[in-house]
Amino acid sequence: MSVPRKPRQARLTVRQLNALGFESLCPEPGDRTIDLLAPDAAHRYRLRGTRTHVLSGDVPCGSIARVSRTSDAPSVLVTGPALCVAFAASLFLDDIKSRKMERWRAVVRLVELCAELCGTYSRNPFHPRSGQCTFGLEPFTNADEMRSGLLKLRGIDGLALAREAASYAFDGSASPMETLHWMMLCLPSSLGGLALSKPFMNEPIKVDEKRRPYINYVGIRPDLSWVLLKIAIEHDGEEWHDLGGRRVLDAKRIQDYQTLGWVVLPATFDDVRRQSSYNAFAMRLCRLMEERGEHGVLKRVKGQLKDESFTLRQAVLLSMLLPPIGRYSDGAGLLAA
Repeated sequence: MSVPRKPRQARLTVRQLNALGFESLCPEPGDRTIDLLAPDAAHRYRLRGTRTHVLSGDVPCGSIARVSRTSDAPSVLVTGPALCVAFAASLFLDDIKSRKMERWRAVVRLVELCAELCGTYSRNPFHPRSGQCTFGLEPFTNADEMRSGLLKLRGIDGLALAREAASYAFDGSASPMETLHWMMLCLPSSLGGLALSKPFMNEPIKVDEKRRPYINYVGIRPDLSWVLLKIAIEHDGEEWHDLGGRRVLDAKRIQDYQTLGWVVLPATFDDVRRQSSYNAFAMRLCRLMEERGEHGVLKRVKGQLKDESFTLRQAVLLSMLLPPIGRYSDGAGLLAA
């Protein structure tokens, strides 16, 4: 959040901050620290529950957005998507330097943030792992704009980390579970992913006029789709309060995929809650990809899953992406987050 300039050494009171919209924008200020921006060190604000960052110099157009308020209320400015990711990276950088967090884990968290900003859902900002999600939103930005915006920024610690994460940003995710699938399947092995070819997210399948009379549903939008291979993944269920009441994959829908020459791979929470079950699911996908022309993927992934150092990192990645109720290893204990 950005706040207007005040005279040197001025300090905002709680009443003044609430007048700026702080209370309505951040309904749980006591629960988490709120980050504010100041133009220089002399204009830092000291208020319990807040943390001020100095943003000196010019920022690219679109880095700051004005929140719509009533005409009689003071203006409230918030950071745009690229600046948001950049400052999140700067906070992670402190933990990396103090060895509280490994760099690759910070990249994973930032990729999650990028997916949310480029997607159509929003997690609870104070409880992103366990809180309720909001669905059906307009994306704040897209992956290309995110990368472009970060390249234009200067003078912020952690920019290299933010740009690395943005290189894996993708558009169109509609839920945390869809983001989980994309990241588990497509992130590079250095981040715990299987490095598969990247799918489209929630893109409608084109139906030619000859086949349209034989289709049960007007529009088919797979959660993840490999168009050239005609392979789709659809995540069934409503775990983690997600998918906004989405339909279970029914027989007519499967019939539509078959009519169009596609194969659909349903995924349930049981497929993702344990590392062994997710790998079994991923191997089914790889076999389909191999059968449909992506040669060599099955052998490569089999070799990857025999590498102990990779599987340890993959286990941590899955633990980071799952809601708390799903963080189970193949044994009795919890995976380390």
